[in-house]
Amino acid sequence: MYKLFSTQIKREVWFPEKEESHLYRIDRNTDKSKADEIIAFCSVPRSGADILEQVGIKTRVWAGKAYIQPLLDRGLIKRTMPMFPQSSSQRFVVADYDMVIPTEEALIEYCSEPRYKVDIEKHFSLSQFQRQQHINPLIERGLIDKTNLRQRGNNLTGRRMPRKRIVLTRDGILEFCKTPKTRNEIAEQMQISKEYLKPHLDALIADGKLLMTMPDKPKCVDQQFVSAEDVADTKILSAEKIAEFCDTPKSRREIAKHFGIRNYIAQRYINDMVAEGKIKTTMPLNPDCKNQGFVHPDIDIVQLTEASMLEFCKTPRTLADIREYFSLNSKPGTWHILNPFIKDGRIKHTHISTKFRKFVTMI
Repeated sequence: MYKLFSTQIKREVWFPEKEESHLYRIDRNTDKSKADEIIAFCSVPRSGADILEQVGIKTRVWAGKAYIQPLLDRGLIKRTMPMFPQSSSQRFVVADYDMVIPTEEALIEYCSEPRYKVDIEKHFSLSQFQRQQHINPLIERGLIDKTNLRQRGNNLTGRRMPRKRIVLTRDGILEFCKTPKTRNEIAEQMQISKEYLKPHLDALIADGKLLMTMPDKPKCVDQQFVSAEDVADTKILSAEKIAEFCDTPKSRREIAKHFGIRNYIAQRYINDMVAEGKIKTTMPLNPDCKNQGFVHPDIDIVQLTEASMLEFCKTPRTLADIREYFSLNSKPGTWHILNPFIKDGRIKHTHISTKFRKFVTMI
């Protein structure tokens, strides 16, 4: 046995004569062995550097294996992060310390019901970075799943169990869609992202159990889904349904209100149908008019053109006559059409008073 040097705090450091003998040799100054000193010091979690400093070891090249590893092998102390032995956040503590060690089995068991990220950190005494180190590999391997992919921050992390205990099943989607629901509403109810919901909706639609309210435009933002068993009271929007509804002249607003959609979506359908000849306008003279009417092409109506307007007003006509004859929806819309004729002098009114006013063709 050879004495190497004495530190300033009067602790003797010895090279081991044989395996582990240096751990259990009694120090003359403290009357304790290094093992007893390390175990007492690790009554609370300590880092490897703190342990070596406590026992007076400055050289860490071999000291970790010489002083800490033997105690780990004997079960006298344990790691606080056994999944990451080389982690810079690794701590050591006595074996009987009341602490939940974040092993793979413990994490999966704790997440058998939904948990917030902060709950995991608090339960296992982990920092945010340490929690990511432990949880992310389990998520990648499919052992733990997130219940809400859209939410940032304190997501629930559970084993495929949603936050509100609503288990995602296709029968559950059908039950929720007894009345028309949008993608956002279904995703919010089931506590999943729209990307994760998409394959479930596609499968139900392919099986004929779920129907879209706008099958002609499957990617529409306002697309709604309804169970096939409850579709009787739902208005399915399609070009054929719109053409059937337009048995009499209907405005864009009337079509949108009837099918429960926004005006701009109704306008998209109308533009496509007019181009394909599935419906026709009542006022080709003014196609961008807000009061434009649309009707099935087989319905015989008088379309508003310059020729038809001048022909009709060869005999004096009131404003009400013109509105009724050309199926116009409002007085402002009728005036909007008449004003260009009056300015050009092709039509004039016969009386100043609105009560007796009539319009007649001057050509």
